[in-house]
Amino acid sequence: MTQVQGVKEANQHIPDSEEDAFNALYVLLHDLDHELRGEPRCWVDVGLELSEPGFSYQWRTDSHSDIIQHFTCLTGAQAASYVNRPSRHYHRDISSGLLHVSGFRGTFALGVEDPLYIQAYTTDKALIQQLDRGNHGLTIHGKDMLNGCPPPYMQRLHDLYFDAKENHNCAARIEFRVQIDQANERFLTIPEELIASSILAFDRKDWW
Repeated sequence: MTQVQGVKEANQHIPDSEEDAFNALYVLLHDLDHELRGEPRCWVDVGLELSEPGFSYQWRTDSHSDIIQHFTCLTGAQAASYVNRPSRHYHRDISSGLLHVSGFRGTFALGVEDPLYIQAYTTDKALIQQLDRGNHGLTIHGKDMLNGCPPPYMQRLHDLYFDAKENHNCAARIEFRVQIDQANERFLTIPEELIASSILAFDRKDWW
């Protein structure tokens, strides 16, 4: 299997535009064999970002089944069962310890027109996960929390949050892994009513 990495966000286009999506896909495949567009076992990740200046967008936990139902062939009952039963195929990513606020990662083995993978996540974790010199930002030993006045780790965390509440809007993103011949035709947008029922909009200062 050949996997091309390092091109995240490199080929952006206007949502709901098949022409723009085709052009973005063409640029992505520029250095590859263009015949890959007809290869049934070639997949590409496509995504949509939702954001607004001054706000932190977060995914609602109770929206996961609705999102999955909309973008797959699963019925409402099947999607609800998928997110509620223990499974290695579905994982919730809880935000700030709030159980009702979370993104998710899900893998699927459905029809050829369905995504192989769906991920709904937010961009706030990108800040704290790089806080500690490349280590996961939430990893800390007890003595490091108390060593110093104030402890350097805690001071960096404090400064990061105070800077973020003034400067860092948090976007909600959803990504799909789809067959490459569908990348410019499907999964180009989300219905407004699904956005309204799936997204929580916090004032940026309140969130941080």
